[in-house]
Amino acid sequence: MGLKLKTRTMFPARVTVQTPILLSKLGIHYDFSIDVDALFAAPTITRPNTVGVVDGSNANAGSVGEYIESNIANGAPVAAGTTGNAKTMTSITLTPGDWDVAGVISWIPAATTTLTAHYASISLTTNAIDFTFGRVNVGTLPSAVTGVGNTTNSNPVMPCRFNVSASTIIYLVGQAVYGVSTLGMYGNLRARRIR
Repeated sequence: MGLKLKTRTMFPARVTVQTPILLSKLGIHYDFSIDVDALFAAPTITRPNTVGVVDGSNANAGSVGEYIESNIANGAPVAAGTTGNAKTMTSITLTPGDWDVAGVISWIPAATTTLTAHYASISLTTNAIDFTFGRVNVGTLPSAVTGVGNTTNSNPVMPCRFNVSASTIIYLVGQAVYGVSTLGMYGNLRARRIR
């Protein structure tokens, strides 16, 4: 059996190997070649295109994209804590994972209530404002504003990261400085699993 090796350079871009293959007892000869260029060429990688859902479905629990939320309707507001004291409006439980969490509290003062300042916080502790940067929104008014029954002020808290290894309760906490009469709060606490 003969072997012929053809090369063009010291480390060739292409090597062609030709050798006769003798089929037993038939005396038939074949040649074959190997294209080393093709074997070692850089692969062509197509950038993946992840297509979103179009059927209105939700991501499964534990999957990237999982969504959790708690809503408090404006028709059934939670009574605020006494003036200057924090109170939890709602909460959600995060399962282990990496989450973006955001929330908003809107305030409904009674017609005679004077409102001076209002806070909203995403917190790991119930009835406590978390002053970590990004987890709190503080609103102050230049002078006490009297509610007219349907006037609202809102405190949105931007998405912030919670990367947890065990089930964790997240609280949306409100706090306000007000007087004369009552104050209610409503809004939303939401979370999206990012990985």
